[in-house]
Amino acid sequence: MTFLQPLLLWGLPLCLIPILIHLMNRIRYRSVEWAAIMFLIKANRSSTSMARLRQFLILLFRVLAILVLIFAVARPLAGGWLGWTFSGPPETVIIILDRSSSMGTQYSTRISRLNQAKKIIPAAAKDFPGTRFVLIENVNRKPCDISSPDILPSLTDTAQTQTSSDIPSLVDEAVNHIITNKTGVTEIWLASDMQTSDWQPENSKWREIESKAKSLPQSLHIRILALDSKGDENMSVRLIKTNPPRANAPQEAELVFEIDRPAGSETVIPVTLAQGENRKQINIKLSGTLNKFRQKITKGENISDNSGYLELPSDINQDDNRAYFTFPVQQEKKTTIVSSDNNVCSQILAIAASPDEKEQANIKFQQPSAADLIDFKDTASIIWLAPFPSEEVQKELRQFISEGGTVLFFPPEKDDSTKLFSSISWGDCEVRKETEPISLKEWERRSGPLEDTASGEILPVGEIKVSKIRQLEGSGLNPIAAYADGKIFLARLKMMGGAAYFCTTLPVPDWSTLGEGQVLVPMIQRILAEGGTRLSKTVFAECGSWDMELNSSGTKDVNIKENKDPRINSGVYRSGDRTLVLNRPASEDLQEYIGTTELEGIFRGISFSTLHEKSGRDASMSTEIWKAFLVLMLLFLVSEAFLCLPISFKTKTKKAGFQ
Repeated sequence: MTFLQPLLLWGLPLCLIPILIHLMNRIRYRSVEWAAIMFLIKANRSSTSMARLRQFLILLFRVLAILVLIFAVARPLAGGWLGWTFSGPPETVIIILDRSSSMGTQYSTRISRLNQAKKIIPAAAKDFPGTRFVLIENVNRKPCDISSPDILPSLTDTAQTQTSSDIPSLVDEAVNHIITNKTGVTEIWLASDMQTSDWQPENSKWREIESKAKSLPQSLHIRILALDSKGDENMSVRLIKTNPPRANAPQEAELVFEIDRPAGSETVIPVTLAQGENRKQINIKLSGTLNKFRQKITKGENISDNSGYLELPSDINQDDNRAYFTFPVQQEKKTTIVSSDNNVCSQILAIAASPDEKEQANIKFQQPSAADLIDFKDTASIIWLAPFPSEEVQKELRQFISEGGTVLFFPPEKDDSTKLFSSISWGDCEVRKETEPISLKEWERRSGPLEDTASGEILPVGEIKVSKIRQLEGSGLNPIAAYADGKIFLARLKMMGGAAYFCTTLPVPDWSTLGEGQVLVPMIQRILAEGGTRLSKTVFAECGSWDMELNSSGTKDVNIKENKDPRINSGVYRSGDRTLVLNRPASEDLQEYIGTTELEGIFRGISFSTLHEKSGRDASMSTEIWKAFLVLMLLFLVSEAFLCLPISFKTKTKKAGFQ
């Protein structure tokens, strides 16, 4: 329970007044023994226990009457989200608003999760007129003071987006704001649909947040508004890849896309294919939950004619019903392998990066000592097969990754204590018995370097046998694949437009069977393709991941009629001589939600409470209940008065028929 006037709770000791009066009255009288008293005691012994119980109840009702009166004047609030904490209004409330693509899912009332959050938060804040409110949302990710939560529905920075959310980074930003600005008694109100991919329970940043929160001079409480209703009627479409034209058909390319839906019977749905000004309907047969298809497209005369989208029929989430595309342009992808010598491992990686002998010229080897001479401008991806570099080279790598490049780090043969980006380091090398190699148990199959093939086949990741593992330590790492014992096999560190990947074993026989190629080749090719987008004239990327590129005012929507914002909306955009095809992140299609157990692990040592909003109807979060306490006080006083009546009066009342 929250109180609007918590200082009045200091009056609670007044509840002891009836007890003190009772004790004082007992002290006033002296007991005098006289001869006939033994006969009176014997005569009244049967009524003594009832008299004591009556006196105890009278005293109890007097104490309770004063107690509920003090509660009433302190103006208590009750509600699932703000209830049951004996504290006053906080000095500062930081509102973290998840406005990712999945927050566009609608309730049965046809209100989206995001809009419901923007109704609930102002309703909860109406009783805190003196509180300062700060907004942090998942696109700008910077704290911003707002005059009142009432303006949330009208702000452009709270509109629906087709991006993903990085909840650990948002909470970290909030805690940093508390530390920097010394905000006093502060609460964090976090509105999210609890998607596992957004919360990233395994992200090491949660432990950093825990350490910072515990170092605060004041207590911190996090209130979570979980808008985690499951949309059983929702379907989504996603572009997996665009196959470039073949030599014998230069005017024709192929789209590979998938349609995800809840389990259901076999059915046929109409899918709209829009390219330029042309529209046509394709009838597609769905037979399972995840269905993959291929569709031919032809080259147009200009960028507008080359661009378009696939669209599903309307359902409870309009934001996942479109997948955008454009006619692809082939681009050479150069790779640099940093290795101290041209050994077996580096040769295996070179073949995996360029299986076609005709493209071997795109592979370049570089000594670690001369890593500063890498042509970062024309390189798509870097494979690092050496100890972590010096601080100067790390700065160049950070810039390279931020601009959209990718770096794949493999562990060094020998121990190395050098830290990468001030937080990541290689640990001890674990050597397993030859007869007991470890295998991989879990990995991301929907997206990333280890995702299933376009035809739906699963990569044989589980068949890899590993004999040597070098532990990986650091913050901000997001595991992509893990061994059977839960330790990391492959991890990703996102940095603006690009990413750094870390593999904890080597593709050579005495370390693992990774070098056999069934997994290594597609893994490296996908990482290379990801980094190659920074060099291509046609960029396929996730919405929200091209911040540096989109800061330019010259980025325009190819579809003039829609004129969308490339920072938050999927679509096809023109930026200078480059074409950007932005689609919502694949992780936003996953209907996987974290539960209470995962939250307790995330907020270990941090006070938090959760309200699950599943109806989409009630926007009220707290209610003043002082009137109920006054009613209770009256009931206690009436009960006390009744017990104080003389016994003879109650007997007459009963005989008169009033009981």
